Amino acid sequence: MRKKVLVFALSVVMAAGLCAGCGSDSAPKEDEKTASKEENSSEVTIGYNIFGSGPYALGMLANNTESVIKAYGQESMALDDEFSVEKIIQDVENMISSGCDGLVIWLPAESLYPTVAKMCADAQVPFVLNDKVPSNQEIIDTLRENAYFAGCSAPNDNALGKGCAEYAIEQGWKSCIITSSAAGDSSDTPRIEGFREVFEAAGGEVKEELHADNLDESVGQVQDALTATGEVDFIYGTSSDYGLNACTALEGKGADTKVISAGLETEALDALCNEESPLVYLAGDSWVSGIYSTILLENAIAGTPVQDEDGNVPWIDNVAPFQILPEEYELYTTCFIDNLCYSDEELLAMNGIDYDSFMEIVNNYSFEDRVKAKLDEGLITQEDIDAAGLTIQD
Repeated sequence: MRKKVLVFALSVVMAAGLCAGCGSDSAPKEDEKTASKEENSSEVTIGYNIFGSGPYALGMLANNTESVIKAYGQESMALDDEFSVEKIIQDVENMISSGCDGLVIWLPAESLYPTVAKMCADAQVPFVLNDKVPSNQEIIDTLRENAYFAGCSAPNDNALGKGCAEYAIEQGWKSCIITSSAAGDSSDTPRIEGFREVFEAAGGEVKEELHADNLDESVGQVQDALTATGEVDFIYGTSSDYGLNACTALEGKGADTKVISAGLETEALDALCNEESPLVYLAGDSWVSGIYSTILLENAIAGTPVQDEDGNVPWIDNVAPFQILPEEYELYTTCFIDNLCYSDEELLAMNGIDYDSFMEIVNNYSFEDRVKAKLDEGLITQEDIDAAGLTIQD
């Protein structure tokens, strides 16, 4: 089921984006691009990269970006990096040469930021960073000085890890195994650091910290670790893919080991609502950075960049996560999966938005905030909210 959902999610995005043209061989000549834009000065094309087809998180992130572009009535160009760091550079080059007016960029490695930033500056193409941001201060300073950098948005992964640890401590759990992606991942590393900080300070013990170069390895890694350490109280999967694989690794073991995880994908939510599944905790931010970063780019392209009084663009690395309980699943599905968490009207209202108003939107983002918006929109009823046991403050 998971693969079918993922392929469908990405096929929607890729069908819209790839039809716009993928390679530099098909890029229009400079005089053709100029003539075309003179004929229709309102025509705008936004380019964005998808690191690879398959992971639900990447598909949802791309879908959120695509939804903003569609709300603004623009064209998109989406390129699949095929999980290749080298191909990211090639794809950025292709989007620039094909005439994209701005780029929404996802980068997995610190070394790529200066390279891509220079490419965009040389081509005079505005760009934003999406979901991942660098931690090296020198790189951050260089980006801030780049006239074509329009800002960034990324989740608070450290807080996500701390929340997972706090839940485990509340349950009285003392031992665990961590299963994660390759060491050094810019999302999973702070999730592990935040988790360890809180869990170990409370006397918890991490028996094994596992890192898989690819997702398929993680099931065997967890099974081997369980054999070596014996039964632990729980397994912490730093993303829903690793959490689900941990559930698979526990099948037939007869253990009482539970699983907690991050990433609000549909299969993980289904497992959370299944009383026979060991998955008992799930949290995330619903990949909303795909929306925020694209809004920042839209404003830059429109000539109304979001800037503070000193001319600085937003550097957002603290989008707050939230937990979803089984009884909230249907409400979450309506507000975040079946519908975009922000309506087209809300997205368009952010056109020309000032810095303080935009940051207020980001800082107020929560499950309750978006549920209230959908209530006001008439998409859900107060009865739906009551059935989920949720309390919405006025």
